[in-house]
This record gives sequence, C-alpha cells and structure tokens, in this order.
Amino acid sequence: RLRNITTWPSPGCPPCEAMNKEELGSCNLDPCPESELCVDGAWATWNDWEACSTSCEGGMRWRVRHVQRQATSCGREPSGDSREEEECNKGVPCKASQDCQLSAWSFWSDCSASCHGIKKRERSVLQHGYGAGKYCEGILEEAFPCALGIS
Repeated sequence: RLRNITTWPSPGCPPCEAMNKEELGSCNLDPCPESELCVDGAWATWNDWEACSTSCEGGMRWRVRHVQRQATSCGREPSGDSREEEECNKGVPCKASQDCQLSAWSFWSDCSASCHGIKKRERSVLQHGYGAGKYCEGILEEAFPCALGIS
C-alpha cells in the first residue's frame, strides 16, 4: 500500500514526521488447495534473429523469447534464457576479393658501362591481392649483365 502527504506543514511549523511512503506485506500464504492444478510456466518460440550488427568482418546478432504461459503458484517457472546471442558475418570481408595485378615490364635500360655493365627493367603492383584473390608473386625488378654493343 502507498501513502502521500495530504497537507503540507505551514511555514515555521515542524516538518512532517519521517515515515515510509510504501509498505509491503506478504499475501496468499495459505497452501494451494489440492484441487488447484499445478501448471509449469512455458516459453514461447524464439523470435527471429535480429540483423547482424555489422555487414562484414564479424558482428553480433540476437533473438529473444517471452514467457507464453505463467506458472501457477505451485508450478515451476520456465527454465533457460530469454535471450540468445551469436557471432555473425565472421570471415565476410568488407571488401570484395581481388587478384593481384602487375604492370607490364618496362623496356630494358641502356647498358650502364661499356664493359661489365648492367641493364635493368622493372614493373610495379597496380592492384594488391585481397581476400580469396591471388596475391602478388614474383620480382619487381630484373638486372642483367651487359657490355655496350654486345647485348
């Protein structure tokens, strides 16, 4: 039961005596009659899973259920959780898989010396491999011995 202050003290008068505003007491303490059927509580079916919290690289999703049937006073409450959680979109890359792309080799450079020289050529990575795509393999620069007029 509840109670409230109905008349506030006038200015200069002592404040109201401090007392509890609510009072709780036991009820229905008598045992259930033998004729009352003891019914256990039961869960409703699980709701659908909520959307994943992220669209890629892993997130969380959950679902809930509610009590469909309350237990009577002599029955048992339903057991188990009212909420389930699980990981989702784990391993789903945020970026589509792509293969490595290398540029074509450049032309060979001129020989660096008339004797015991070196000529070079190079290429570059145009696009790095990602996800399930092929990653870049191989060298990006080649050098070869040369001499002017011979190679």
